[in-house]
Amino acid sequence: MLVRLIIVIISALSCLAAYASTEDKNDMLIDSIEEHIARYSYVRQQKKNLLDSMKSMRAGMPAGEQRIRLGEILGRRYICHNIDSAMLYWRLANREAEDIGDKELSTRLRLNLLAVMPLRGISIEAVREFEKIDPANFSPELKHLYWLNYSELYNNIQKPYPPGMMKNRYREKAALALDSLLAYYPPQSPVAAFIKSYLHLLRDEKNMAAASFLESLPALEQRPELYDHAIANVVDFYRDRPNHKELYLNYLYTRLLRQLRNGDAKPRVLAEAGQNLINQGHDKLGQQLMLLAMHTSEKELGPYSSFDYSEYTPQFTQRYTTIQKWSVAILAVMSIALILLIIRLRRYKARASTLKHIATQEENDHKAVVADMLKVSGNLLSMALFTNEQLKEYNLFINRKLKAGQVKDLYHDIQSGEYIRSLNDKFFAMFDESFLENFPGFIDRLNQLLAPGRELALLPGGRMTPELRIAAFMRLGINDSAKLAQVLGLSVNTIYTYRNRLKGRALDRQNFEKDIQTIAFSIPQP
Repeated sequence: MLVRLIIVIISALSCLAAYASTEDKNDMLIDSIEEHIARYSYVRQQKKNLLDSMKSMRAGMPAGEQRIRLGEILGRRYICHNIDSAMLYWRLANREAEDIGDKELSTRLRLNLLAVMPLRGISIEAVREFEKIDPANFSPELKHLYWLNYSELYNNIQKPYPPGMMKNRYREKAALALDSLLAYYPPQSPVAAFIKSYLHLLRDEKNMAAASFLESLPALEQRPELYDHAIANVVDFYRDRPNHKELYLNYLYTRLLRQLRNGDAKPRVLAEAGQNLINQGHDKLGQQLMLLAMHTSEKELGPYSSFDYSEYTPQFTQRYTTIQKWSVAILAVMSIALILLIIRLRRYKARASTLKHIATQEENDHKAVVADMLKVSGNLLSMALFTNEQLKEYNLFINRKLKAGQVKDLYHDIQSGEYIRSLNDKFFAMFDESFLENFPGFIDRLNQLLAPGRELALLPGGRMTPELRIAAFMRLGINDSAKLAQVLGLSVNTIYTYRNRLKGRALDRQNFEKDIQTIAFSIPQP
């Protein structure tokens, strides 16, 4: 019994150690991703320069086998990220092979073209033309290529089909071709291991396929395309298994890192990794990856990738939602302050009805207070209405962008923060103008509370400084630092700093904030 307990404890500790080890590896992968994303554009440019060099070399070559084979190589280079360019170079090379009467080269190129036609929605014609080809008299090299393209043709056809009879039919044909293809590779070779793994996948043996792909990964290190297909299937296997979250992230980040190094990062991989990084707290890197995914054009998706932008729209608009909540919070604070002021005004009115017998001077003082409160409530009401209009304007702006399908532009506007800053500037410009117009004597009376030489002044253009705005809001009845922070868009610590600075200027520091609330909004007559 004790031995069993010890074994269980050792097993548990081993699992924990492996889990911790995977977490450490993921942290290192994140650091590597951050390093390679900085030089990704350079790697992409290098790949483009190489392709341009090959295209220039081909254009300068005389007609012949060497020019045709370079066209075939260019098509294979383009197949993973621009199917149209790949088909273009294969068609040109095929025409040139026919012109010089090289039947074997022409057949090779025709097989390549037919295999990828389903990726452009031309399935029936591709199948009919392919099945007309008789490989009986082909050379061993051409037979090898025949079965390779045969498997690719039917695999490309079955991919978009939902589970059912048609999908199973084309999967069986692809599996038959892969079985024939195995004969051209040594049993223990990396490609043979990959083909066997893919056969498990086509037969819907997901657990076996994942285990087989995992086992073949080290041997496929020097074959980037096959490695990417293999690790993609491993990522798919672990994606919806919460108990293997760290393994899922490990293979996802490994796949992304290899794509960044090779200069061919797929937008879905970028977005998926970016979303997970944001969820882990790596906001800056995650948003950088998602923005790069947005910038990847449709032509760069390649035949083996797809990217649904709408799937990640909530992530792209997350910042907009935060801004919207902040605007609602401001409106709520203003509304609460307005209600409190109205309640206070009603109390003053009720008190006025019971104090008719008080002397004329007291009655005049009371009327002045009532007038003051009307000004305050009017000012707050105008600010609340203006804030509501800004929120409607921003909602219209977001809706227009989303209806027009301009998610990229929307994300840029939100990322830069320029639009929300412009709304804030409008709000505070309106607040400063309205406040100073309604209460022209406030700054002079405030400066009377400050030590000589430490008075406050308006900024150029008649705008108030943050300290003046804090004093103004305090006079309007908003005295809580947390509420001031929400209204002004500053941190609570910053509000405390400005309030302490104001107190530091005062003649009577202890009663300074009470004195602000008693300032009468009129310039005393000399």
